[in-house]
Amino acid sequence: MRVTRYKENDIGTWGELEYEDFKCYTFEPRGEETTLRGRDRRIPQGRYNMRWHNSPRFKKRLPHLYNDEVPMDRYILIHSGNYADDTEGCILLGQKTCKHGVLESKPTVEEFISKLESGDINEYEFEIVNAFKDEI
Repeated sequence: MRVTRYKENDIGTWGELEYEDFKCYTFEPRGEETTLRGRDRRIPQGRYNMRWHNSPRFKKRLPHLYNDEVPMDRYILIHSGNYADDTEGCILLGQKTCKHGVLESKPTVEEFISKLESGDINEYEFEIVNAFKDEI
């Protein structure tokens, strides 16, 4: 499973998520990468473990990313949302992009979660790669 980040500007960071036959767009916070919690910034590129997190805010189980540098209590989740104010340091999914984020997020996240639930999430490796082509 891989997110390839391809564009960034002062609004946010866009990428593409690919997992088997599932593909969608991603949207993350703008600016420098950080491992620190409480910041609305994207996480560093690299490999991550994924586990389920029961989110009180979203009232559902969501994929939660962490590794040796980015602690679990940073709560990097993959969830629905469209714009920069929705990211809170997490990764948003959508079927379309726009100049302010992603669109059709809720059905995209539901499809992604359904795909994950059909397998064993504990076996997933999640990779984030910076491959910026240009600025929007």
